[in-house]
Amino acid sequence: MSQKERTSSSSGRRRRRKEEKQHITISLPESIANKFREKAYALFGLGKGSLSEAAEEAITDWLEKVEKEEAGR
Repeated sequence: MSQKERTSSSSGRRRRRKEEKQHITISLPESIANKFREKAYALFGLGKGSLSEAAEEAITDWLEKVEKEEAGR
């Protein structure tokens, strides 16, 4: 996601339509988990939902990348 997309709303976050949320449990190497938390808190703050918001953004960006790669095959 570009910086422009990230800061397009007044809160500095992408506006997403309300949608039912699902829980996903994942396991990451400690070094990646710690770095993810550090960056997520720096970008989205220490409030409730910061990790979820960062994970949603990361997964959305990854899905877009994979879909582009698939379309290019």
